[in-house]
Formats: sequence, C-alpha cells, structure tokens
Amino acid sequence: MQKDLVARVFILDVPYRIDKLYEYSIPTDLCDKIRTGVFATVNFGKGKRQSLCLVYEILGESDYDRSKLKPITKLETEITPLTHEQIKLCLFISEQTFCTFGTALKAVVPSADFKRTNIKYTVTYTLTQSGFEALSDGSLDKSPAKFVLLERIADKPNIDRNALLEESKSNSQKLKSLLRLGYIKESKTESYRAPFEDYAGEKPTNVLTEAQNRAFCELKSLYESKEPRAALLHGVTGSGKTRVIKAMCDEVLASGRQVIILVPEIALTPQAISLFASFYRGSVAVLHSSLSAGERYDAFRRMREGKVNICIGTRSAVFAPFENIGMIVIDEEQEHTYKSDSDPKYHTVDIARFRCAYHNSLMLLASATPSLASYYKAKAGKYTLVKLTERYNNAPLPDAQICDMRGEISKGDTRAVGKELYFEIKKALDDGKQAIVFVNRRGYNNYLTCTKCGATMMCPHCSVSLTNHTVNGRNELRCHYCGYRAYSPSVCPECKSEHLRYVGFGTQHVEQELSELFPDAVIVRMDADTTKTKFSYEKILSSFKNHSADILIGTQMVTKGHDFPDVTLCGVLLADMTLYVDDYRANERTFSLLTQVIGRAGRGDFPGKAVIQTYNPDHPVLTLAAEQNYEAFYENEIALRRALTFPPVCDIFLITLSGKNEPSLLEASNGFRALLLREIKQNDGVELIVFGPFEAPIYKLSETFRMRFVCKGKSNTKTRALFRTVMEYFAKEKFTDTVGISIDVNPSSL
Repeated sequence: MQKDLVARVFILDVPYRIDKLYEYSIPTDLCDKIRTGVFATVNFGKGKRQSLCLVYEILGESDYDRSKLKPITKLETEITPLTHEQIKLCLFISEQTFCTFGTALKAVVPSADFKRTNIKYTVTYTLTQSGFEALSDGSLDKSPAKFVLLERIADKPNIDRNALLEESKSNSQKLKSLLRLGYIKESKTESYRAPFEDYAGEKPTNVLTEAQNRAFCELKSLYESKEPRAALLHGVTGSGKTRVIKAMCDEVLASGRQVIILVPEIALTPQAISLFASFYRGSVAVLHSSLSAGERYDAFRRMREGKVNICIGTRSAVFAPFENIGMIVIDEEQEHTYKSDSDPKYHTVDIARFRCAYHNSLMLLASATPSLASYYKAKAGKYTLVKLTERYNNAPLPDAQICDMRGEISKGDTRAVGKELYFEIKKALDDGKQAIVFVNRRGYNNYLTCTKCGATMMCPHCSVSLTNHTVNGRNELRCHYCGYRAYSPSVCPECKSEHLRYVGFGTQHVEQELSELFPDAVIVRMDADTTKTKFSYEKILSSFKNHSADILIGTQMVTKGHDFPDVTLCGVLLADMTLYVDDYRANERTFSLLTQVIGRAGRGDFPGKAVIQTYNPDHPVLTLAAEQNYEAFYENEIALRRALTFPPVCDIFLITLSGKNEPSLLEASNGFRALLLREIKQNDGVELIVFGPFEAPIYKLSETFRMRFVCKGKSNTKTRALFRTVMEYFAKEKFTDTVGISIDVNPSSL
C-alpha cells in the first residue's frame, strides 16, 4: 500500500453536533495493516484524550495540510472490523433516527465486542503413559483422591474439567499435582456459550394444508425472483402461519442462504426456539436482551464463522451478522416492541427492509392483526398480501362473549372476576382443560388514594401514581418508571387521614382472587415481576404447557404467539382499559390485543371460548375484535386516520426537550419553536404541521422535566435535513448545558 495515506474516521463518543468525519494521517508502520472498517485509537480534540474511532475511508490525498494532521495512535486489532454492510447500516440508522454514528454502531454490534469478552474454552484431560503406569502399579495408594481422578480420566478420555471434579468429588489442587507429575495432560478447546442448545425436541412433521401450500407457493415465487421483495402474511389466529414460515425457511436454507426470525418479546422465544431447533438441530443461534454479554458475543461469533444459519430473537436480532441473508421474518409484526424507544430510535421493519434490499432477499411480515401501516402498504401494492383465512384443520374460531360489568358493579360486586367468567373457568377446569386470564396491568392495585382529601400517592421523582404490590404480605408502593419503592403509609401524607383506599387491580390481585375461588387449581402468573430471572419465561411457559398448572394469568406477554392445545378458555379483564389512553393507536392496539388473546383458545382438538369483561360493551372495537373481523376494523380505522391526518397517511416527528431546571426548559422550548417555524418558512418543499410546546404525558421522569412538540409531515430527505439543521443550531445555543433534545420518528407512543 502506498505511503502518505490519510484516514477519514468517525469518532465514537462525540455529541450529535460534532458527529462527522475527521481526517488523520496514517503512520508508515500501519499503512499495510489499516483498511476500511477497522477500529483505531486517535488523539481527539485539543487535549490528549484518546478516543476510539472507526476507519470509514482511506484516501491518497487530503484537502488539509498533511503535516498538520494528527496521526492514528494505534489499531485496535482485538475488535472485530465492520463489514461494508454494517458501515452502510450505521449510516442509514444515523440518518433516519437523528443519532450519532457511534450510537448507531452500539445497536449494530454487541457491546461484548468492545469489552474484549474472553473467549470460552472447554478444558479436558487424558492420561499420559506415566499416568497409565501409575494407575496400573498402584503407586498412588497413599493418595486415594488422586487415584480416583486417574480412574475417571482412564474411563472417560477427554473428560470435561467440571464433570471430572464433580464425579470424583475432588478439587483443582489435586489436578494440578497430577499435571506436575506428568500423569495427565490438559487440553483447551474453544467452546461457545449456547444456553438454548438443549431446547431441540423430537422433530415434528410439517405437512401443509392446501391453503397453507398456496400461501407458501406465492411466497416462494417472490423469493425466487432474487430481488428485494416484501410480503405480509395475514392469517387468522391458529391458521398455521408458522408452518408456512418453516416451509419458506427450508427453501431459503436449501439455496445456501441464511434466515433471521424475529419475535416481539422474550416470552415468545422459547416456543420459537424449541420448534426451529427441533427442525434445524445445531443450526440455530439466539439473540435477546436476557442473554449475558458473553452469550450474545458467542452467538455473534457462531454466525460470523458460518457455524449456524438461522438466528431467532427479539428486536436486536435483526442485526445478526449473516453475510448472505435470504429472508428476514418479523412475526407478530404489529407489536410496538419492534420500535426502539431509546437511542437509536429505529424501527425493526426499517432495518429489515434495508438489509433485505442489500441482500436481494425477502422480508416476510406475519400477523393475525397486521399494523395499519403494513396493511396500508399491502393495499397500496408495496407489500404482497398473502392470506390464510381458515384455522388449521378447519378448527372453529373461539366463541367470544362480551360481558357487561356495569350490572355487577351496581349490585356492589367489585370482584375482578365476574360471574360469567367464574363459571366458564370452573367448567374448563372440571373438564380437565386450562384457562388463560389476561389483565393489562401488573401489581396488586392501580394506586392508593385518600377518600377524605382525594390525594393520590405519587412518585416523588416522576409525575405518576405509585402502584401497589404485595411483598411478603406487606403493601409496597412502586413506580413502574424509575423503580422508586416505599411501604404504604398508614395515614394520608397530605391530610393525615386514615381513610386510605386501594383502587383498581393488577395481576397480583387477580392471582389472589382466583386462588380463593379455585383453591385446588394450580395458578401461575407471568408479568414483569415474575420474569426477572434468567429462563423464568421458559419455566413458566413449560410448566403451563406440561399441564403442571391450570390457569395462566398475565399481561400482554401471554396474549400472542403461544400454542397451548388444552387451553379452551381465555378471559379478558378490563377490556376497554386501553381504549382511553391518549394515543391515536389506542383502537388499533386494543383490537390487536383482544383478537390475539381470544385466539389463544381452542387451538387443539376442543372448541374454545373467550369471555371479555368490559364497562363499554357496545364499543365497535370490542365487537369487531370478538368477531375477529380485521377487514371491517381496518376500513373504519383507516378512514379515521385519513380524516385526522395520522399515520400511515403521514409521518409523525415527536421532539422532546428535557432538563432538570424547569425554567430553563420552558425558555428553551419557546426558543426552539421560534427556530423551527423560521426554518420551515425558509425551506420550500417542506410541509410540516407543528403542535407544541406542551408537557409530556409524564411531565417529570426521574427528576427530569420534559416538554414536547409533535410535527406531522413526510419523513423524506428534505424534512430530515431540516430537522438536522435545527438540532445542530439548537445544540450551539446556551441551552446546551441544561436542556437535551431528541427526535423520534413515528414513536411507539405519544
């Protein structure tokens, strides 16, 4: 390589306003080693601070005086270089989500790559000739522990170190002694942390019905076009979408390419892993946030090295480092968890679309209740719409009954479980079947209030009410946002009255109530409080699937994707609770939740039923969900979105200004509005409707105040350029030290 080269680099730890390419000279001794995509250390800024950077480009000449350029300090050879696709993907994320290149990189590459996570080794032992002689002539009689070790190694050559010590009930000191004597030799082989290796069960059959085969053939023709294509597989609950996806996986893998399968939350990974690991034993890697850094790193290594060709996981698995992707599947694509709420604020579908375009592959979205955005694109011809209109084996959809709870309340019955739901649960249990009960709130009660002065117990750090939980028999108030905890007071902090009342109910309350109603039933609860430990999802779901439990209570994590053949009843409590949140997608999410949870019943050989408890039984969203009538719901909702100009007919930019000093924040908010309106006026071709500033729904969060703007428009090149200009200009103002700013395009919630 020629000398006098210059590297253009991205510094990975700079703020947004100075995130750009910088030039550094390449020392002569590095000229033959440096290349695009490698990491290096440079002296950045006026001081001598050493910063990690990515080498984006190598130039033979520079517009700057080369003698004045700082040299690259050293190459970070222990960090895996980025591929061409990964660099382009970081640039795409940065441009689309208004984040720095370094922030985008942290999403694309596992953090373990930068922490120099140790590679795991398996240590095994075998006997040497001296060891055989010592064992045969009994020269170790005075050390029975060492003799036992030699016997175990003789019986099991290449025995693992941990297994050897456990079986011989010995210790590492005895092993070291045998090594020093030359009786045994130690071997180290690189191994992988793969906690889901034993999930593979008996290989199931995957014979497609006529309807499933038609769907498969349509998807296969898209894949065989060898062009970037996108399809929406819309099938009613229980129609066998997974079978079609599996058939497509066979097709892609047979052509020598790789597959990424995404699920919306960790609760759905055990079932997906079990199924696909059974079909493709030893070829499946897993990626999700509950894995340790080492486990994620090993999953990445296995994929990079071509040892596996399928990756299953949650949102972050879309970055799986495959180099020949044939298909990316996004199951339950309507779920809001596919949108990142922290920087970088990307949507998984956007990343999948970018990668499928790069690899000329198929993006397959699947759902019984597609997002309006996806169905809108399918109707417009941007996605190919593939339908499955019947349940597998012509099983009937569950009979859904809407129960009006107003009558029971008027009679003074305030129990969470109404009479109709009680009788249906009893019937299911008497028949030896199972039931799922869904309530969209964890904890015991919603909040604690004073009946005398009306005060509600609030979090001291956030502008939200505290939720009551029971912990070891005591009432504990918790903030579900910042984690603040306190025992429930005996008197009102405001007026000192003893007349405190717990209002509403959550999963803990329902669990206790059902335990009292059905004392002989085994009940398991699945929510954020019971799934904190590793493999807790797997344990809860497997116990229920194996019939070790009769009733499963849970939040949204029990509503979708699960297939329990013996579940004949699903109960929904407070079905209308999600209808009245301050978000334009309230109807969409309520319809999806109800349709999905209803669909968990009757998936086996027995008919299913759903009981929907509500205080608003005539609401059209509830009735359409009970009928499983997606088409009618879509037509009603898209007409409303058009009339009010909401996505998918436009894009929404949510701009949040935050700071701990409230007066400074309010001043900055007014200044930002003036700046934004000025830039819009000066940019022809950019049409934006601006609302704000106004307080965020949760105005104070962890002692930080938040103001917001909502802008409606189109997320195109001109609009994004305007917002970048505004953000950079704003960052140079005096508010920089006290007020932060972020932009979220089409956020998961307003």
